[in-house]
Amino acid sequence: TVIEPSKLGLVTTTEDLSNGLALQASSTSTFDETYSMPYGKHAEIRNHYNEISIPLKKGDSVLTVISRVYDDGVGFRYALNHGATIKDETSQVVFPTNGTLWGNGPNATYEWNFTEFGMDKVNSAWADYSLPLTGNFNNKYWVLVSEANVFNESDPYCAGCLSTSGGSRAIKWKFGVKTKSVTMNNAFHTPWRAMVVADNLNDMSSSDLILNLNPPSVLE
Repeated sequence: TVIEPSKLGLVTTTEDLSNGLALQASSTSTFDETYSMPYGKHAEIRNHYNEISIPLKKGDSVLTVISRVYDDGVGFRYALNHGATIKDETSQVVFPTNGTLWGNGPNATYEWNFTEFGMDKVNSAWADYSLPLTGNFNNKYWVLVSEANVFNESDPYCAGCLSTSGGSRAIKWKFGVKTKSVTMNNAFHTPWRAMVVADNLNDMSSSDLILNLNPPSVLE
């Protein structure tokens, strides 16, 4: 197991959409295409995934969890059927205790030297980490935690980072630097929360999963 059972959900200023939700009928789909890129890691890229949308109802609110499963990882995001001010995201990822992470604290430039963190230190610290965050677990699996489709909407959500609370093994998503809440005026979806999982470092770094979770580029 690379990712252990982990919590999901959003909390707005008016309701907690992380518990007490009623499961509605889900829907599934499969997508498979190949497209070319003029730059990047690969000239031809395959975008192949299985998707499931799981509506969760609480009162008049419907929070839909959308997950895409690829051969080399998974991405998920939320869609809410109305506008809201989101004050917290309960999404988290729980990794095995036998592992190492590489990353650094949040900043606005993504310019840093990566620092190595043993999972014992990560699980005992109160700390924030910028995305992406890279890990190696059980001396085998390589994992990249990141996000996608952050600023591609006409009304964008918010970039995120990760945080830990001393004594908890959960690594939790939170809003980015200096952001305490996010207000969306209409129905919306969040950015994708993404995890690339591979048996070796080369396959992890060569993954196109993050690229595939972003919409096609539009040149004006």
